[in-house]
Amino acid sequence: QDVSVVLVSGKVNVRTDNRVESVLKPSDRLTYEKGTTDIKKVNVENYISWKDGYYHFADNSLKEIAAELERIFNVRIKIEDDDIEKYRYHISFVNHEVLPDMLDAINNDKKLIITYNKDTIEIRKRR
Repeated sequence: QDVSVVLVSGKVNVRTDNRVESVLKPSDRLTYEKGTTDIKKVNVENYISWKDGYYHFADNSLKEIAAELERIFNVRIKIEDDDIEKYRYHISFVNHEVLPDMLDAINNDKKLIITYNKDTIEIRKRR
């Protein structure tokens, strides 16, 4: 399972399945994906602003944004085309927007088709 965590304050020792041990410091983001561990410095506000109703995505992939929106809104977002998972976005939501408005803003260029099916949202590339 892919996992990502950002440390706001303090210091944490982390050991992954593959026995790699790392020390996280404030502003570190650890990503564990397909057995590989990666740590990089990030702007913590991009990861904690949701608690105040603000969402900031700075050069995030559609896949990353979809994962965050799934968590926030408790829905499943299925990206149908592998190549659009890599589309990158710089976008902020600061007015307590609802999910459909957020997805409309992400699709401002109309390159995507977004379909709402009960508890699943499907996103595919417009052909």
